[in-house]
Amino acid sequence: MNPSSAQTATALEANRRSSRTSLHGSWLVLARVLWVVLVVFCWGGFAVSLPVYIARLQTVCVHGPCVFGQLSVDSARAVRQIGFSPGSYSLVVVAFTAISALVYMTVVLVIFWHKSDDWMALLVALTLATFVQPFGLGGRAWLIFTESVVLLQDITLFLLLVLFPDGRFVPRWMCWFTLVFLPPSFRTSCPLDLCVRFSWASLLVASSSER
Repeated sequence: MNPSSAQTATALEANRRSSRTSLHGSWLVLARVLWVVLVVFCWGGFAVSLPVYIARLQTVCVHGPCVFGQLSVDSARAVRQIGFSPGSYSLVVVAFTAISALVYMTVVLVIFWHKSDDWMALLVALTLATFVQPFGLGGRAWLIFTESVVLLQDITLFLLLVLFPDGRFVPRWMCWFTLVFLPPSFRTSCPLDLCVRFSWASLLVASSSER
């Protein structure tokens, strides 16, 4: 095969993959709206929890539970010994967190801006968006909220692994593997009602894929 033929075949395969994951009409609108809702759900929680998280970082955790990165009594003593105050420590942690979140948000928005008509690209962007998560601040309602974001991240990561790059289950039996093993794997990390709803959603997806 000469180089031009190889390039033509590669281009045709790329177009074929793109056509499999392209969205049009009402499906395109629905996918974009759902994507925006889920991203706002994740990032809204991050924005709401950030001020409280910053305030908690500036205090020493004496009696748990402690938020991620919060200094314990021993670690606060060690930080002071190297010349840092709890305020300086919290500033470093918040700066690192903000920069990381900004990088994720930038990549996600660029993907959405250029490829929002491709559901595989939307899945990739949504997976990256879930890495900007709300901080666990205590309380049952907030726990359910944060666990829901973690559940969404687990689902999107798994689907990305089995569907990338052309949106098809390869091998085909991975569809049934997803149906059987994915819902129970989240039973210990998500609220019961969310797991039940996801199980039904998995059943509908598997049924429609076999038509």
